[in-house]
Amino acid sequence: MAKHHFVPRMLLRNFAVDNEKKYLNIHLLNNDEYLYNMPLYNQAQEYNLYGSDQKLENSFNKIESFAAPCLAKLNTGNVNLSTDDNCYLKLYLAAQLIRTPGYISMNDNCIDEMIKRIPLNDQQWKKYLDAYNIIKNDPYRLYFNNLRDLYSLISDLRIGLLEADNSKFSFMIGQNPVILLNPFLKSKKNWIWSTQGLALKGLVMIMPISPRYSFVLYDSLRYVLLNKYPELIINDADVEKLNDFQYCNTKECVYFTNIIDEEHYKYKNSMYRNYRNSNKSDFEIIGSSIDEKTGYKTEITKTDVKEFPIEQKFNFIACKANEYISSIISYNDAKRENVDHVNLKRKIKMGRIQSEIP
Repeated sequence: MAKHHFVPRMLLRNFAVDNEKKYLNIHLLNNDEYLYNMPLYNQAQEYNLYGSDQKLENSFNKIESFAAPCLAKLNTGNVNLSTDDNCYLKLYLAAQLIRTPGYISMNDNCIDEMIKRIPLNDQQWKKYLDAYNIIKNDPYRLYFNNLRDLYSLISDLRIGLLEADNSKFSFMIGQNPVILLNPFLKSKKNWIWSTQGLALKGLVMIMPISPRYSFVLYDSLRYVLLNKYPELIINDADVEKLNDFQYCNTKECVYFTNIIDEEHYKYKNSMYRNYRNSNKSDFEIIGSSIDEKTGYKTEITKTDVKEFPIEQKFNFIACKANEYISSIISYNDAKRENVDHVNLKRKIKMGRIQSEIP
């Protein structure tokens, strides 16, 4: 059986504590234990996670090989990226998002909640619902088959780089490191739907790439980055808040490089433990009606990923004034400008033979 790393070693090595890039520090969250100078090789991996045929693992490895030089460039503070660099980084981020057990679990829970709701009002099926679970066959391959569409959805986002300048609050990385945020939609009081969709206005995607730098994709029609290029430095409060999101979004542990205040992060762990261990699906019935002729009940449901228990206000990013006052009520109001183009390409693709992917 092969080991499949859902957070690649090429990324974890940036958080190593030794010159040979073989060891790192770990905060184990279930028992609040700190481990120092632990072997990096065995971290964030499972046996045959992506299947025994290795095809999907090889596909992820190929994407990593394209993105590795681009990430290395960013880790020197160089944001002068070519068109190809931009494409490789966005493809890598989309792939990293979908390849972790944490992401699969969150989406499985949402689908399970939605499908189980369908027969709930049918007495013939209701008594059997608790005995069954909805399980997707080979979910990693399923999401990988949609990777081109996911890449297309984020292709309009602008790349930025965030730098921590104080070793006290350097960036940490968890086992589900891509964080989806949306301060823009969170500011809209009448927006009741998800704020984590890839097609939504105001999307921000953040992933730490080393203790010093975090890579960010953001909707440049909605936001401006306030850190002064080329320094790209953000303050300690924002670095710590981004680490808090890693604590919320991880599976079992957080990796770090610099010596930290253990009691401080044990407190962080206790703050976010309930969220981290909870079912991440957020299911709510927001409307219903009954057909007078048939007696059938129709329900409008809201099914999405549970919101992070952290305020999404930062000093390094701000909504543009004209967008801040814009009204967002329906999904048509909220979807980004490139989404219709992506959907059109999907429809065209359905009528063609797709190139072979595992």
